Amino acid sequence: MRAHQDLVELRDGDLAFSVEETESLLAGFGVRLDESELALVHRRSEGWAVGLQMAAISIQGSPDHATAAGRVRLHRHTVADYFLEEVLSHQPPEVAEFMLATSVLDELSVPVCTALCGQGSAKMLEFLYGTHMFIAVVDEEARTYRYHHLIKEVLQTELHARDPAWEKRMHEAAAHYLIEAGQTGPAARHLLAAGEQAAAFSLLGEGVVRDVLTNPTVGSALDLDEIRPELFAGAPEFLLPLAAELLWRGAFERGSRAVALVRKCRIDPGQQPGLAVRLALVNMLHCTFIGEFDEAVAHRERARPLEVKADGVSDWVVTLDTLAMYCHTYLGHFSQARQLADALGSAQVSDALTEVLCPG
Repeated sequence: MRAHQDLVELRDGDLAFSVEETESLLAGFGVRLDESELALVHRRSEGWAVGLQMAAISIQGSPDHATAAGRVRLHRHTVADYFLEEVLSHQPPEVAEFMLATSVLDELSVPVCTALCGQGSAKMLEFLYGTHMFIAVVDEEARTYRYHHLIKEVLQTELHARDPAWEKRMHEAAAHYLIEAGQTGPAARHLLAAGEQAAAFSLLGEGVVRDVLTNPTVGSALDLDEIRPELFAGAPEFLLPLAAELLWRGAFERGSRAVALVRKCRIDPGQQPGLAVRLALVNMLHCTFIGEFDEAVAHRERARPLEVKADGVSDWVVTLDTLAMYCHTYLGHFSQARQLADALGSAQVSDALTEVLCPG
C-alpha cells in the first residue's frame, strides 16, 4: 500500500499542535502569552493536545500568566492524573515499572536501560516506541530515545512518591554506567539526585575543568537555575568545583556567591595545596570576568609554588595558564601571552583552545 501510495499515515508529528495552533488553543482559554513564553509552553508540551489543554487550565487559574507559563508543571490533579490513570495504569506491570525506573534518564539507550533494568530492555524500548508511549527518537541509528518532557516529569514524580529508595538506586545505577562511559558531568548529576554529594562533587572537580579544555560544548552537570551555593557553606571541596562550573557556564550571580563563600573557608596552602590551586583558579576566573586582570594574574603567580605539591590538578593548572594568557593580552603583555600560547599548544586540550583561542 505504501509503494502504491494507497496509505495515509498519521503519526505523532502530524498530530502534534504547531506553535500557531498552540497559540489559538490558549487564546480559547483567555490565555495570551508573548512569543518566548508561548514557545516555552509549546516546547514543554511538545504539541501534545491534552498536555496543552491542561497547561492552559493551569495558566488560566494563575494571576500571573507569564510566571505560570514559565513554571508549567504536571500537577497530579491535571495532566499527571490523566496520564497515570488513563495510560500508565492500563499497561502491564513490567512496562509501568520500566517506564518509572528509566524516567531518571535524559536519554534512553539499550546499554543504559540494561544497566538499570536488566535484560529485555531492547525489546521494551521497541515496544514503547511502537505503541507511541510518549517517547521520541533522539538518534535513530544509535537507537536512543527520550521521554516527552511533561511525561518524564510525571514519571519521576510518581517514582519518588512510590519508592524513594528505588529512585535512589536508579540514579546510582545510572551514575555508575555513566562513569564507566567517561561521562563525568551527567554522572555527577545523578549522584547529586541520589544524595551522594561528596561523590558528585569529587567527580565534578575532576570533570568541570577538563570538559572546558577538551569538550567545550558539553552541557553543565548541574541545574544552574536551581543550585544554591549557600547549601555548601564551609565546604571548600564542594564550593570550588561548584564555583568553577557556575562561572564557566555563565551563571555569574550564583557563581559569585559561591566565590564569596569559598573565600571565607580556611584553606591552608601548606596542608591543602590542591584546594589552594583550585581556589587560585576560581579567584582568577572571577577577577577575569569583572575586568580585574592585574589581580587575576597575581592569583596565577601565587599558585605556582603550590603546583608541584598538589595532586590531580594538572587540568586546573593548564586552565590557569589559559586565563593568564587572556589577561596578559588585555594588559598589553604580549610577549608573556605569546609564551603561554606556545606552551598551551603542546597540552592535551581541545582544538577550540589551540586552534582558535590561542592564535586569537
